[in-house]
Amino acid sequence: MATVNMSGGSSNGGKVENNPGYFKFDGRRSYVLETLDEENRERIDKLRKIQRDLDVIKAGFHNERANLEASFLESCEPLYLQRYNIVNGVVEEAGITTNAAARATSMNQTKKQKEGEGVPSFWLYALKGCDDVYDEIKEQDEGALKHLTDIKWSKIQKGFRLEFHFSTNPFFENPVLTKTYHMTDEDGFFIECAIGTEIKWRPGKCLTHKLAKESGKGSKKVEPMTIESFFGFFSPPNIPKNLKDEKNLVEVINQKYDMEMDFCLGLTIRDQIIPCAVTQFTGKAALEDKTKISAQHSNFLDNLGKNARKCVESLRLIQEKLDALTAEFDENTASVQAKYLQSCEHLYLQRHNIVNDPEADGVGSDYEDEAYIYGKGVPYFWLNALQNNDYIENEITYRDEQALKYLKDIKSSPIDDSEGFKLDFCFKANPFFENSVLTKTFLMSVENDISLVKDIKGTEIEWYPARCLTTIPIKKKPETQSEDAKSITVTEDCDSFFSLFGALEVVDDQNFKRSRQAEHDFHIGLIIRDQIIPHAVSWFTGEAIENRDDLQDDEDQDQYLGFEAEYYDDNEDGDDEYEDLDHGLGSDGDDSDEEYIDNYNRTYNYY
Repeated sequence: MATVNMSGGSSNGGKVENNPGYFKFDGRRSYVLETLDEENRERIDKLRKIQRDLDVIKAGFHNERANLEASFLESCEPLYLQRYNIVNGVVEEAGITTNAAARATSMNQTKKQKEGEGVPSFWLYALKGCDDVYDEIKEQDEGALKHLTDIKWSKIQKGFRLEFHFSTNPFFENPVLTKTYHMTDEDGFFIECAIGTEIKWRPGKCLTHKLAKESGKGSKKVEPMTIESFFGFFSPPNIPKNLKDEKNLVEVINQKYDMEMDFCLGLTIRDQIIPCAVTQFTGKAALEDKTKISAQHSNFLDNLGKNARKCVESLRLIQEKLDALTAEFDENTASVQAKYLQSCEHLYLQRHNIVNDPEADGVGSDYEDEAYIYGKGVPYFWLNALQNNDYIENEITYRDEQALKYLKDIKSSPIDDSEGFKLDFCFKANPFFENSVLTKTFLMSVENDISLVKDIKGTEIEWYPARCLTTIPIKKKPETQSEDAKSITVTEDCDSFFSLFGALEVVDDQNFKRSRQAEHDFHIGLIIRDQIIPHAVSWFTGEAIENRDDLQDDEDQDQYLGFEAEYYDDNEDGDDEYEDLDHGLGSDGDDSDEEYIDNYNRTYNYY
């Protein structure tokens, strides 16, 4: 099944630092809804009707897609069974299966492998044949993974389950280790939780911890210390359902990032390892991906015995049949997707006309007048829809909000002859930039039946003077030690939703695939395409949110200024000190820090 195996993290492409500007208080949604006049409430009722129709269409799409998936998995099952039998020495050739042989115990299977039947260490090297999984397997894990006899996956109502089947081994008692991902939606982009098997390690054989003696003279206390291991995959990170209840929000966001990376690994195993195990084992997947398998992997393949080589040739035939089924499934899925998008078009147009006032569009020049910003339409519709999504909310700073008030529509469209898609953000004329449309394009290709992002294109934003939202003026202390030296103001990049529209040039294909920024941008793109656009009304009203926090006090809201964290770089040559505008960036004159910030915000209309 062709699935894009990329997942995002935070806006800096990884774990966040202690950045007070990264989090912000909300409440604008409730304020907007509570102050709508009767005419706008009628518009909201019409929008809810449109949303119900969109939801019915999407439910039908989900059902049709689920039926295709079930049929696909059912078609693959006999081939997976043949592969299992050959790999584990139950039979030597495809198609010679007996019920008695299929019920052979794992102990007998291990014994047959020792006698030269089957393909030894098949799943170990199938896993190591994939770059994303290779890095997770440590040297101490290999002995246990040689006892892996099969990997399976199954769909649950919202999510999926992975099963790792093992023969009897000296490391742990469990015959099967499972990992289950529970999602909050049918599209599978919001992780509710991940549950793994508690491994019953045999004495002295634990691969995820080691004993470490506490430091200190005369100390005899020994404590278990966590070490990196593939088997840590079965002890997944989880995040609290309500982020605002946590005192250390930075730690929570880092846990969220770890959970996304864990989910990315689960998708890789489901979509790249299980259906393409033979391709990964033989190194063909690496070759097609313009990479190389490890020297250890290559030497192992070169030293396979005659019987094992014969089995591998039979496995190649099975892989060809699996690839054909996958290609057919992808074609059918694409057809269903296209039909779904076409069914939504007329409803999206109705929504656009209600949200915006077509008669007032482009009329008037007072950009700060709310009557111009939304005419007779629904105020701040897309801004609130975006902010009510936890992932997108963290991308939007206070300064971004002022420009996003002018956003009048977001559209998604597939790209011809590509697995990719394009997002168009349509804006009214505004005081920030000249562009009427900002576009983000994700170009993709299929390799080894897996969809991969090959290029990401953006839009060069034509900022008006002193209106750029992706940079900010910062005072920098000069290197000289002179007391009379004055600070200088430099322009530095800062976090902004509009950084999303930057292009990511593909210089080195492999580094690009691993790029956290590429993963981040693609993840945000998927959320906007599959969650925000089809459910925009529910996000605007807050009905798409479960366990929503209570509204923050106005006093708390006023504390957030939307600027970034301070940065210090102390070195022997001098102190290069970067401070943010809400941490003591007063001018060299008489203005106080508060006055400096206030003047800056009022000058550029950020209040």
